[in-house]
Amino acid sequence: MVGILDLRETQRLQAEGELARGKVIGRHWSARGRPYSLDVELQTRAGVRVTLAESVGRGRYERTKPGDTVPLHYLPSDPSVMKIGAKPQPDPVGFFMSLCAFIMAGVCYLTNKRLPKPWPAERRSPPWTKTQSRHMVIFVMVAAGAGIALPFFLIPRLPPRGRHEYLLEGQVLSIALDRKEASIKHDAINGFRPATTMSYNVPNAGELAALKPGDLITATVVVARDDIHLEDIKKVVAFAVAELDPLAPTLKEGWERPPAPPNDLYLVAVGDVPPALMSSLVAGAEQTLGIQVAVLRSLSVDRTLYDPARSQLIADELIAAVRSQYPTLARNPRARVIAITAQDMYIKARRGTWRFALSLRSNENSVAVVSYARMDPAFLGITRDEELLRSRLRKMVIKNIGIMYYGLPVSRDPRSVLYWNVLGLDDLDYMSEFFEPRQ
Repeated sequence: MVGILDLRETQRLQAEGELARGKVIGRHWSARGRPYSLDVELQTRAGVRVTLAESVGRGRYERTKPGDTVPLHYLPSDPSVMKIGAKPQPDPVGFFMSLCAFIMAGVCYLTNKRLPKPWPAERRSPPWTKTQSRHMVIFVMVAAGAGIALPFFLIPRLPPRGRHEYLLEGQVLSIALDRKEASIKHDAINGFRPATTMSYNVPNAGELAALKPGDLITATVVVARDDIHLEDIKKVVAFAVAELDPLAPTLKEGWERPPAPPNDLYLVAVGDVPPALMSSLVAGAEQTLGIQVAVLRSLSVDRTLYDPARSQLIADELIAAVRSQYPTLARNPRARVIAITAQDMYIKARRGTWRFALSLRSNENSVAVVSYARMDPAFLGITRDEELLRSRLRKMVIKNIGIMYYGLPVSRDPRSVLYWNVLGLDDLDYMSEFFEPRQ
């Protein structure tokens, strides 16, 4: 079963897997079993962060350190299924171990079947033939081998011994040159310890002397037996927003608005959308763009809009429902309607390629629907961030306003709110809120 499952996972990765790059956050070495493994953190297109430990060969282990990236394949439908490498390959170790276990079980079964029946009670010391003795030797050898090997697979493994390495990202609070220590406030170290402030030993006096309180750093935490110290310390240069973009303050005040065409803009909530959120979208569009926005009566979600097999709304059906609910606006060539929903959705026309959608517009750009389910950090199990959610939703709404209301073309500038290829939250966060951001 172990071997078959591994082969099936590899076949699924070859057929459905996506190629990506994962960040190495730790390395492990063990004196038994599969000695080399890497802890890899991956962020999928859907914005889900997954951390897994994968066995690797000695060559990759020696040339890889925390902070490096490695190629890997993962299943978009189940990111926990992952294999490191540019091409997924089956793991022969698990398959052959499973095959050996199957053979040993067969030998035990056949040997047990061939053992002679119990001797009559009147015969106290039955004679052993050569065949019987050979069967007994085989049986004992197989039983002994199984007794020695099976515990290694059935008993949960303890953390591997040896040298461990983890990636640390934090800020230097104080330095003690005489003790070769630095007090560092750092983020959570995956697989090692949570976010905290702690003093670490720095054996390299040169690296320690180059630091000063307040520096942002990355470093490798080395754990070997009872020794914990830092190696490969590097400073991280931090820029203020004004240093990265000197025009940032003026951009906040000077929006270059396109000429407003004779169109009418409407927003409508689909399902349970907080009124305060709708009000903030309306106020943002009116204050920033200087246009009038009307809010329509909310649209309820019926079963024709919902796909129970995927637990998602169908974006194509939502657009049709808006047209059906507001037939007068659907016939008005000046009307532009943007529907907002808190539920996750997908595009039926792209069932085989896209697992979800943040937005969809009708072919003639008169109706659009926007889902903010995945824009909420709480969707990924992270602490809810209301400001981040509103920022992401505002960008997607402004993008639809630019294309539908103003008739602007999509942009290939990833900083423009009109960026054409928004595949996930990383793209959405990198976008500005401006049609033509100044460089």
